[in-house]
Amino acid sequence: MNLDWEHSEYIYLLLGIPLLFGIFLGYLLWRKRSLKKLGNPQQLQYLMPDTSYKQWIRMGLYLIPILCCILAVVSPRYPETVTAPAIPVADVVFMVDVSTSMFASDVAPNRLEKVKQILSQCVANLDKCRVGVVLYAGQAYPFLPFTEDMNVAVSFIPAIQPSLISQQGTQLTKAMEMAGYYFSDTSRNNQVIFLFSDGENHDSEFLKSVEKQARKGIIIHTIGVGTENGSQIIVSDAYGRSSVKKDATGLPVITRLEPNNLRQIAEAGKGQFYPISSTQETIQFIQQQIEAARLSIGKPPQITGYTYLFQWLAGISLVCILLDMILGVFYKYRIPSPFSSYK
Repeated sequence: MNLDWEHSEYIYLLLGIPLLFGIFLGYLLWRKRSLKKLGNPQQLQYLMPDTSYKQWIRMGLYLIPILCCILAVVSPRYPETVTAPAIPVADVVFMVDVSTSMFASDVAPNRLEKVKQILSQCVANLDKCRVGVVLYAGQAYPFLPFTEDMNVAVSFIPAIQPSLISQQGTQLTKAMEMAGYYFSDTSRNNQVIFLFSDGENHDSEFLKSVEKQARKGIIIHTIGVGTENGSQIIVSDAYGRSSVKKDATGLPVITRLEPNNLRQIAEAGKGQFYPISSTQETIQFIQQQIEAARLSIGKPPQITGYTYLFQWLAGISLVCILLDMILGVFYKYRIPSPFSSYK
C-alpha cells in the first residue's frame, strides 16, 4: 500500500505535538514543586487528586485529537485501484525511398511495387496504431499524416509514385527530420520508424539525425529492398516507353542493396535490419517489432481512484473528546472526601 498525502504542505503542523508535550511536562514539574511548598503531599493527594496518573490520561486525550485533526487536514490516502491500460497505442511512420533506383527489378515486380504490397497488407492488419508515411528522394514529402483509420491508410498506398517528388537523389537527413516531426514530445505512445531503402547514396549527416531521433525514444528499423547482386533500372518516359537508365558514359546503371549501410542505421536507431525475403515474412517482422515496442515502452500503470483516511482520523478525535468529557464527569463525582474519616 503506497500511502501518500494530499495536502503535504500542512504536515509541518505535526511539530506542534512535541511542543505541546514539552509544555505539559514543564507544567507538571512546576506544579509538583509548587505543591511541595503548600504542605504534606499525602494531604494534598486528597485535596487535589489530579496529581495522580489521571493527568497523563487526560493529557493523552488532549494530544491524540490534536494529532488526528492535523493528520486529517494533511489527508492521508492510498491508491484504491491501479490498472494498466489494455494495449498501448503505437505511432508508426513508414519512410519509403522513391528514388529511381527503386524501379530495379531484382525484387519482383520491382522494388517500389514490392514495398507497396508489403505496406498494404501490413497496414490492413494493424490494430491500435496511428500510421503515417514519409516519401523521400532528393526531397522529403509527408505523404500520409497520422491516421488511426487503416482503411484510409491502405487506400493511399497505391498512389505512392516517384513522380510525387520532382527532385531525384537521396536526402535521408531531411526525411528523418520530417518523420521526427510526426511524433509529439509529449506523446506517451510507442514510437517506431520503418525505413524502406536499398541503402545507396546516404548523405554523411544522416546517422547523426538517426541518433537524435533515437535519443527521443524513437526506435528505427531498416528494411532492405533489393539484392546484393543488383539489377538495372528500368525507367519510363512521358509516353510510357521503357528504357534502361544509363550513366554519363552510356553504360547501364546497376543498383545494389547496401546492407552494411542499413545495419549502421538500424544500430544507431536501436532497431534491427531486415532484408526483404518474402512478403509475408517481412510483414511478420514488422508486426513483431511493433508488438515488441509496445511491451518495452508501454505506458505506466494508471491510478483510477483513492481511498481517503481522514474520516477515520476525525472519528478517533471525536471519540477521544467524548471519552475525556465522560472521564471528567466520572472523576468529579468519584473523588473521595478528605473529611470522610471524621464522619
